[in-house]
Order: sequence, then C-alpha cells, then structure tokens
Amino acid sequence: MLAILVSALVVCAASLAVGQGVLRVRGVREWSWQSGAVGLSVLMLVSTPALHVPGRTITTALVIGLLCVGSLALLVREPALRPPLTGLAAGLPVALLVAIPFLSSGYAGTLGVSVNNDMASHMLVAETYRFADVAAANGLNASYPIGPHTLVAALSEAFDFDVDLVFAGLTAAIPVLLGLTALSVFGPGARWPAKMILATLVGLPFLVAGYYSQGSFKELIQALLIVAFALELRRFDPASGRLRWLPMAVLLAGTLSVYSVQGIAWPFAIGGAWLAGLLVLALLRGRPFVGPTWAAVRAELAPLALGLGALVVLIVPQIPRLGRFADSTLGAGGTGIDPGGAGALGNLVAPLPVWEAFGIWDNPDYRLPAADPYEIGMLAGLVLVLMLIGAVWWLRRGDWVPVAATAGVWAIWAYSDRTQIPYVTAKALMLCTPFVMLLAVRPLVVRSWRPETPRWWPFAAPVLAALLFVLAGTSTWRAVRTASVGPRAHMEELRSLRPLLDGKPTLFLGNDDYLIWELSGLRAQAPLVGYQVLPVRPEKQWTYGANLDIDALDASVINGYDYVIVPRDPAASELPPQLRLVRETPSFALYRRTGAVEPRGLLAEGGSPAAKLDCSTPEGRSLSRQDGTAEVRRGPVGVEVQPIAPGHSATVKLRLTPGTWELALPYISRQPLEVTAPGSRVVLPPNMDRPGPRYFAGKVAVARAQTVEVKITPQTDWLTPSSQVAFPTTVLAVPDFGEKTVPLSEACGQLVDYYTLEGGS
Repeated sequence: MLAILVSALVVCAASLAVGQGVLRVRGVREWSWQSGAVGLSVLMLVSTPALHVPGRTITTALVIGLLCVGSLALLVREPALRPPLTGLAAGLPVALLVAIPFLSSGYAGTLGVSVNNDMASHMLVAETYRFADVAAANGLNASYPIGPHTLVAALSEAFDFDVDLVFAGLTAAIPVLLGLTALSVFGPGARWPAKMILATLVGLPFLVAGYYSQGSFKELIQALLIVAFALELRRFDPASGRLRWLPMAVLLAGTLSVYSVQGIAWPFAIGGAWLAGLLVLALLRGRPFVGPTWAAVRAELAPLALGLGALVVLIVPQIPRLGRFADSTLGAGGTGIDPGGAGALGNLVAPLPVWEAFGIWDNPDYRLPAADPYEIGMLAGLVLVLMLIGAVWWLRRGDWVPVAATAGVWAIWAYSDRTQIPYVTAKALMLCTPFVMLLAVRPLVVRSWRPETPRWWPFAAPVLAALLFVLAGTSTWRAVRTASVGPRAHMEELRSLRPLLDGKPTLFLGNDDYLIWELSGLRAQAPLVGYQVLPVRPEKQWTYGANLDIDALDASVINGYDYVIVPRDPAASELPPQLRLVRETPSFALYRRTGAVEPRGLLAEGGSPAAKLDCSTPEGRSLSRQDGTAEVRRGPVGVEVQPIAPGHSATVKLRLTPGTWELALPYISRQPLEVTAPGSRVVLPPNMDRPGPRYFAGKVAVARAQTVEVKITPQTDWLTPSSQVAFPTTVLAVPDFGEKTVPLSEACGQLVDYYTLEGGS
C-alpha cells in the first residue's frame, strides 16, 4: 500500500509543481489549478523518449527529478505561485474515495482485475521501457500511445516500485487532480465546503468512479486534460503575452500521448464551441464584425505560431507512432474494432444509458442496469434540471466557456452514439460527466447572490447542493467500495521463479490473464490466457472453468518448452518422468524438462484427471487386449461447495477410508480462504485468476473409515463489502497412495490416468 500512496503523492505533487512552472513561463504570476493537468502532460512527454536515450528510464527519471526540483525552487522563491492550503484540502475527500478499493480489499494490487484485464498488456509495456531484456523478449507495439506507460516506468525506476503498484498510484492520483482542476472556477475568498463539494463531484462522479474502479487510467487522464483545456480557454486573454497558447499546446501534446490522434477530437470540439461562442458574442453586440475579427486574427498569428511550434517540438518523438496508430484505426469507426464483431461491447454488458452521465446510479457496477429505473430516472432528471439552471447561471454572468465546452463534449458523445461501437461511446459518455457536474454544482455553492436572484433560491441552493453531494457521493462510494483489486500472491510466487527460468521458453498450466506480465522477459505460454491459445487434446474436451493438467497437451507441444510451471494440485495427472522438480511455492511447482516427453494415450477424461476403462464397450475391450500398460489410481472424494458471503463459512462432509488424503480446491476469492480439517489448517491466498485450476488445501490422516468435516472461511473485516463473495467450487480429497502401473488387460473398471502401448504407438 505504501508504494501506491507514494506514487500517487509524487504524481500529484510533481504535476502541480511542474505545471505551475510551465504556466509561469507563459506569464502567469499567481497560483493556477490548471497546473496539475499541464504538469502531468509535461511528465508524460518527458518520459516518452525513454527507449531512444542513453540510460533509458534512469535518464528520464533524472530529468523528471530535475524538473521537480526547479519547479519547487520557483514556488519557494515566489510565494504567489504556491497553492492555497484550503484548496489542497478540498481534494482530501477524493483522495479518501480513491483509497477505498484498497482498504476494502485489505491489500494493494491492480484495479479492475476480472472486470477489465487489459492492464496486463499496459504493465508489460511499462516494463518494456524499463528493462532491455523484456523489450528484447516481448517487443513493443509500434503504434499504441504510451505516455502514461513511460511515466510509470520512470517512477518505477526512481523508487524501485513494481509497475503494477505505480500504475495504481497514477490512476488514483488522476481523480484528485481532476477535482483540484475544477477549483479554478472559484474566485478569491471561496469557502472550503464549496470547494470540497465541487472538487468531489467533478473529480469522482459515479461514471468516473466506475472507470477508476476498473483501472482505466487513459480515460481518466483524458477527462483531466479536456477539463483543463476548457478552463484554460475560459481565462484566455489576448493581452497575456506571446506564449498564451503554450498551456493549450502542452495539453494537446499530453492528449496525443494518452489517446493518440483520436484524443484531439475533444479539444477540437471544445475549441470549436469556444470560437462559435466568440462569433455569437460579436454578432449580439451589433458592432462591426469583419474588421475587428481580422485584426484579432492577425494579433494571434504570432502567438498561435509559437504554440503550434511548441506542440510540434513536444510530439516529435511520437510522430511516427501517431501516424501508425491513425493508419491502424481507419475504417472501423476510428477504433480498429469491427463494429459487427464480438469486441463491439468490450467489457460492457450492453450499451450504457445516457442517464449514467448524471452521477446518480443505484447499481455499484456501471456496466449493469439500474435496480430501480423509475427512481434513477427521476434523480437523473433532477440533475439534468440543475445542469440547465447552471448553464443559465453561467451565461447570465458572461462566463459562457464552460457551457460551450459542455456542449462540445456532448456533441462528441452524440456523434459516437450514432457512428461508433458501444464500448467507445461509453467512454465518450464518461467524459461528459465532469462537465455535467461542473455546470450543475457551481451555482449551488455561490457565496453571494445578485439582487435579481429569487428570494427562495439562496435557501434552496445549499439544500440542493447537500442533496446532490449525498446522492452522487453515495453512488460513487458504492462503486469504489466494490471495486475489484487484484491480489498479488500468485504474481509474487511466479516472479520468484522467474530468475530460475534463464529466459527459456516456459509452459504455464494455470489460467492467468496477467501471465505475459508476470513472466515478462521470456517466452511464457499457457493453454489458456483468457481464451484457448494452445491446442488441447480432444480427449480433454475443455470447457470454460474446467481444469487442465499436463495431459491436456500433446507431448510434441510440451517438448517445445524447457520449463513447466503447474499449480500444486494433488488431483492432477502424474507428470512425465522427464520433468524434474526445481522449486515449489505455496501455489505452484516449477519443473525443468530433462529429456523428450514420451507420448501418452488418454481415455475420454474431459475435465477430470482420469477416466474409467469400460471394457463392456467395443472400444474398451479392444484397448484392454492390446500390449501395453496403464497408470491407474484410486478416485477422489468430492463435494460441491456453495458460494460464501463475507462473514460466513461453509462446511462440507467427506466420507473417507483409512489412509492419508490430500485436499484440493478450485476457487476464486478476493479474500484469503482458511481451510481447516482435523489436523490441518491452510490459508489460501486471494485468487482472481480465471476459474479452473485446483490448489493444495491441506492433508488429512484417517485412522478408520469416517466422515471428515472440512470448513472454508473467507478472512474478511468490517470494510469488506457484501458483494465480495468467495467461490470455492468443489472440495476434493485425493488418496495419497500414488499411482501404480498395470497391464492394460488388468485395467478394466479402474480409473486410468494414461496408458502406453508397446512400441510407443
């Protein structure tokens, strides 16, 4: 947890300090809350050349450090550039909310595991920039935007933190910076409660919280950058110096680093709405139009040229990457995803309803429909009315840019809703949410009112502000409290084995979407990585959620790997003698292949490790008459287990004969599972891998035939949400008597693990 906290604090502090330094160059002589977005853009842009400079991420980390030192020195020298403490304190509720997923889970880890497992590839990219051996073994996508990844790599290098924890820290920092950026709409003397309410509702409204909970850092950064872009246009002053376009150039370059060429659609829409607003104002004033407009354009040519020049310089290292990304996404709605294909929904259940953008939802998972559509519709309508009232409030004060910017982002959503896949449209909807809250909330927290304001409004506004804060805050709380955080136990075990693999091809017999990152730097493969990758033998007839052991793969496939990592599964098929044990961890065992694995014959096992040889069938009789041997075993005793809610436990009863029995358990759980039986206690670590693999869960010695009780208890606390249900599917007791070899003629009616025919045929 410390690594996440430090990473988040460093991102926030460095972004604010460096951004203020850039704004000082632009000519700003007082604190600006846009500094966070500007500074984050600079940090990403400085990090991107990591592959092309000596020292790689060491060099970029040093450059970032120098920028931070210089910016902090500037803040020390010029007190007017320092942030007000009341403003920083306004971000504390957002900081607390982004910490909730880790507090409720009880551990640090990757956000969104099992909800959106794309983070595996993102973390691999970051490690590619940090480690040359990972780059050599795994390569790098030549077109994908990599600004956040390179920043994570630099911070990981600087503090020697794992990239998954730095990514979590970066993701947690963005809503805080977003909330602080919104504070620029306040003038001097604004009250802390008003700042706190606005920062919380703009920084982490429900839909933003949903994307935060699944680790969607790119979408969060894009929201931060476009809100800052709009608010920078709001304070645009033609008399503010020749570098007045510099902050916009930095924000545009940051957008290209995060979202590539598609990302500039939002700044362009906001900028277009801003220009349209200027045109409307000029027409409404009834003054001469052509002459003053042409004069204004001529006055902006030099500053605009400087801004464009800065933009080009900032994105020079990424121009080839931007071009390749544009080429790869043309012709598919600007996404590269087939609109009629299976990926159109992404990780969504259905297209998102527009009402989710209004910040109040009664289902903690933003992908699921409202539990009470009528109530949610009424509350969303209330927020819509507040947004429209807010728009009028902004316009009457001549502060029209936030209204124009909101219209621009909604126009992007409307276009996406008609022309693009639901997965992309959902992101466009999320990017509308901070603007909705900005329009709706600011008029509710005004300190003083104009004389023409209705008498009842100063009394109604605080009540509405409190109501919106409670309702929207409750929706956000539910979203972050139920967020899925990936445990690190299996990752740490696999990474402890990585130095023993010598960079050699490695076969993994679990079902883990994060394998490519966990064993980065070598060619690691598995039969299943979210979907089937390697050919599975037809006798196994694999279905989703079924277990796969060594017999699932043909010997020719196994012989393509030097090492094999298997779950410690007492019920699994016996490993070939050519696999020699190197090391065990609590959950896995590493084997080195010392020779060519011989082919094996299998019966139709399906998801089981063995099958009974039925000699009453023609096929069974034919096999039993052939020359060869069979490895036979005693069958396990298994009992299904129902899902276990937090605060509860499950007890199963197994009828066992005398002898020693090993327990195996396939499970998915966000919390550790305590498995107890007579004379045995094992605590299984949290596991959010895909279902199927079984793990060692204890050993029981039975002196006489009896019923043995096995109790499974999730280790939870008061912060554990009721949605964190544990799913242990079946308790298996496996006799620890080993297998024996018998002639095929004697294997009838017995459980056969595998068989071998004379001559190897």
